Amino acid sequence: TLGIEVHGQLGAHITAKDLALHIIGTLGAAAGNGHAVEYFGETVRAALCTKPAYGSRPSRVIAPGVDVHRFRPDVQARAAVRSRLGWHDNTPIVGFLGRFVPQKDLSTLMRALERAAEPWHALFVGGGPMAADLSAFSAAHPNRVHVLTDVVHDDVPALLNAMDMLCAPSET
Repeated sequence: TLGIEVHGQLGAHITAKDLALHIIGTLGAAAGNGHAVEYFGETVRAALCTKPAYGSRPSRVIAPGVDVHRFRPDVQARAAVRSRLGWHDNTPIVGFLGRFVPQKDLSTLMRALERAAEPWHALFVGGGPMAADLSAFSAAHPNRVHVLTDVVHDDVPALLNAMDMLCAPSET
């Protein structure tokens, strides 16, 4: 098993995923070919442990890193957020939650929304250097787009409930 321990603080707009991709890029994707496997969830373990490359290795299941009691469907939270945003109809809400950086390819998402034939609302939740681009997009589509940059973690489950579709465009 390969273990890597990192100390320090991540810079602005750098996530654990960015760090992991950097480490993989430095060591090479095969560097972690060890003798143990860690599975995220029992379903993944059950599916992969039957395959020869995985079944004979020692393994363990890692619990989800998400609080499934807080991040769950909530009809009341959905209605409250939609009302607070001034969206009282059933128009689908396309959402994004994350860093507003070029690597997340928000430009493609904005272009796709502009080309969509069906009605839509868009909710962008996060922060970063592309906030001005998203604000301009919001100004170009009044009453259709909201950009929220001052969201605290406790508000995220309700915002996710308001979304009909969570988009994760990315160049990485």
